Amino acid sequence: MKMISASSRSSERKRIVCLTLAACLVATLLSGCFREATPRDKETDSTERAPAASAADTSIAVTDTSAAVTAEKTDAAQPEIPAPDTDSYFANSLFIGDSVMEGISRYVRSQRNKGEKMLADAKFLTDVSGIRIADLVEDTTDDRIRYQYKGKAQELSAILADIKPSRIFLFLGMNDLSFGYTAEDTISRYKRLIGLLQKECPDVHLVVMTVTPKTDSQYLPWYCKNKDFGSPLLNSFAEALMEFCRDNQLDCVDANAAVRDEKGHLPAEYSNDGYIHLNDAGAARLIGALQDFARQEMSES
Repeated sequence: MKMISASSRSSERKRIVCLTLAACLVATLLSGCFREATPRDKETDSTERAPAASAADTSIAVTDTSAAVTAEKTDAAQPEIPAPDTDSYFANSLFIGDSVMEGISRYVRSQRNKGEKMLADAKFLTDVSGIRIADLVEDTTDDRIRYQYKGKAQELSAILADIKPSRIFLFLGMNDLSFGYTAEDTISRYKRLIGLLQKECPDVHLVVMTVTPKTDSQYLPWYCKNKDFGSPLLNSFAEALMEFCRDNQLDCVDANAAVRDEKGHLPAEYSNDGYIHLNDAGAARLIGALQDFARQEMSES
């Protein structure tokens, strides 16, 4: 019988325990490498990958927003285009008219005296004695009215030769109607006057202004021979003037519409005499209409 000592048995047990532990460790490692992922593992894996996708999406969103902000800033940075300075449009212009135009002339001079820029260096040839187109085309004789220029009465042709305007604004016809001439006769004389002006100043730019209405009153001064003189006649003549300008390729400023109220009359707050003449408020309205016309002309040129 073979005898095994106690020390030998102890050594054997230690070896067996070590081998067993080694085998368990190897099995555990192999199991971790080859096992299928559990639902928890899949959830964890998906969560770990999500930030990458979110980062990409966030990057695109930020880029789009940045582009929008950039465009917005670009639009905001665009300078506002100022309205053209209409004052230069009236340089070397001449306004030819009657006593209503004289009121506009006085208003312009008063504004210039206050230091305001208004209608550049435009000049005014006006008359308070009731000048008519018939006077300017020499259809009147003994009672013919002429413009006063440089201290004496002169023919329009001589005045134009001295001033040499590049643009002429005409505000005429009201006194012809007041005197008793028909609208048809007055339009016919207007056409003759245009022909004379184009002959005297072949390069001049002509602009016709329609006549303004009368206040809503029965008042007529003693010198008004036409007892039917009033807003209906003046407004009808204004329409005829605009048609005349369209037919003859002439520019026209509708001064009538600029101061006409909803009933077709000159508002009392625009008149200084309850008749046809304009106060400063009415003159300012006509200046505004002229500036609007100039602004449109400049934008189209």
